[in-house]
Amino acid sequence: RLSKPLVRVDGKLVKTSWKKALERAAEGLKAAGEDVIGLASGRVSNEDLYSFRELVKSVGGRAVLSHAQEGGELIQQVGVGKGTDLGALGTGDAILVIASDLQAEAPIWYQRVLGAANRGAVLVVANARKTRLDDYAKYKLRYPYQEAARTGLALLEGVTGAKDLSKFAADEPQKLAAKALADAENLVIFYGVEGMTNAESKSLSEACAAILIETKSVGRAQNGLIAVWPRSNTQGAWDMGLRPANEGLEEALSNAKAVYVVAADPVGDDQTLAGSLGDDRFLIVQELFMTPTAELADVVLPAESFAERDGTRANSGL
Repeated sequence: RLSKPLVRVDGKLVKTSWKKALERAAEGLKAAGEDVIGLASGRVSNEDLYSFRELVKSVGGRAVLSHAQEGGELIQQVGVGKGTDLGALGTGDAILVIASDLQAEAPIWYQRVLGAANRGAVLVVANARKTRLDDYAKYKLRYPYQEAARTGLALLEGVTGAKDLSKFAADEPQKLAAKALADAENLVIFYGVEGMTNAESKSLSEACAAILIETKSVGRAQNGLIAVWPRSNTQGAWDMGLRPANEGLEEALSNAKAVYVVAADPVGDDQTLAGSLGDDRFLIVQELFMTPTAELADVVLPAESFAERDGTRANSGL
């Protein structure tokens, strides 16, 4: 566990005082001008994310999310209605789970969805591979990787019959699943990001939101959109104004002169990003432990865990 600030001296990270570490960090950010990227994850509270965004913004930089899943603004608009209880779903209702292994990613939601299916709710599972939830689904839709968004649009076409979606025309299994969604008294949609790029994630979230709007499954309990986020406060990060980098994380980091990383480990997640954080780029990392990203930093600042720091978080309304 990191307990003392570190600064790089003659190529090595050495312990220093908070005063010296903060002075070095401030110098590096000022020297970069507006070419600063702040990178944070949903492990951070709303209050700290807001302060982080304002700090990066104050030097002319941009704060971005470390994870590429899109749709946070749609959760704000068509997320589950007030009072939603998955335990109330049953006969006459429907649930769509797409691009997510719910059992592995959100086991509590998995159990709630499983209970709803056992009570008679129609369960539609769409994924590029088999998941545990398939065994309880009435309709199982399989698609090649990177075609989740196309499957979402096919379901939307099946629900609406819109001519402008004809190129995504649903096949027979998709038509049956779409009819079940359209006929449901209540509809909840879970969407993930498995096997997708940032752009594909955006298209999928928009397709899911459109299905809910077309079926009038918004603005009331037991209806709405749920993102299967990778961190406990990813929705809070969206609410605080952070967004994934549209140009892709590698390009965003490569074009920056200084990068401030909080509660994220981009190099640990993708080793190819190490090159985007090296060379003459000034790097600050604030973390609990020494991560692969922190090992490349010019300044390392210890962080407090959620158990040591007050703060609020935003879930998906459940």
